[in-house]
Amino acid sequence: MKNKFLILILSLFITTLIAQEKSVISDLDELKLDIGQIYKPTTYSVDNSGKKYDCERQYYYYKKGAFNMNGKAIEYDRASGTIKAVEPGYHEVVAICYRSGKSIRRTFNVTINYPKVKSIDIITGNEPIYTDTYVPLSYKITDQMDVVRDINYWKSDNAERYFSNLEFSINSSNDKLNIDDSNNVLALESGSSTITVIFDGIKSSRTINIERNPVAKINLSLQKPEKVRTGDVINLKADAYDKKGNVISDVKIKYSFTGKSFDKSNSASGLILQDGRFVGDVPGKYILTASFGNTSKSKIINVFQRKVQREVKKIGAGSVNDKHTSDF
Repeated sequence: MKNKFLILILSLFITTLIAQEKSVISDLDELKLDIGQIYKPTTYSVDNSGKKYDCERQYYYYKKGAFNMNGKAIEYDRASGTIKAVEPGYHEVVAICYRSGKSIRRTFNVTINYPKVKSIDIITGNEPIYTDTYVPLSYKITDQMDVVRDINYWKSDNAERYFSNLEFSINSSNDKLNIDDSNNVLALESGSSTITVIFDGIKSSRTINIERNPVAKINLSLQKPEKVRTGDVINLKADAYDKKGNVISDVKIKYSFTGKSFDKSNSASGLILQDGRFVGDVPGKYILTASFGNTSKSKIINVFQRKVQREVKKIGAGSVNDKHTSDF
């Protein structure tokens, strides 16, 4: 009888705890704002039974600017309890609800709309464009608020975020350029072609001059230890030659690699920079390649485990205050 009574009390206690578990509710969820718009969110908490609890106070911050009241995308005014839309795109805003000396928090997705486009400049850089190479297109976009953004597919992630929110199309005046489904532009034949792009209903054009690819051969040499181990830096040096055997110095050779781990349960991993430096992180066989257009040269190396171990000495401990536990 005593055991049954204890079980009953324990069950009631657990039920009460579950009912008291709360979550944050806010109209920040999937909120859409225009740049410069100021908004005062409504935030409260509910328990598992649906009972509503008002927050004694609320706090909001832009997740990527944790503990910084003036985040790049969202600004929070603690005095008025409002947020201000600053930077367009998809953003995460954390709402904290304080009640009875305790706090709970939740992350919400907020969209800040991009202003309408006013003008577009197509940029191809100052280097010659050769056949069998991709045209390094970027765009200087001025919106109706006179904010200028450099959108570059090749250098930053803002291109994906920008293009995904705007109507975008690109075409060529002839077959000298090929445009794939990802809007990459490949030069096929020498001559000239006009590229036309449309951003958000605004049109812009630029004529592209294409030169014949002069590279007929690439020589690749490696500066490396006799036995390469994980973490060793290997220096690649590539020289391009024309059909007559003359060195071509004004082309940018691209370095890349593929690899296969010695351990079948693991995948190869490494890093290669465009100045020719390569490091293998995982033991395995790696193919290092230098290429320009359709011409390439490769070298194969083996990377072995370094097998260096030493004792780890604990010198202290510190707190990490700018991350949620779920972010690790």
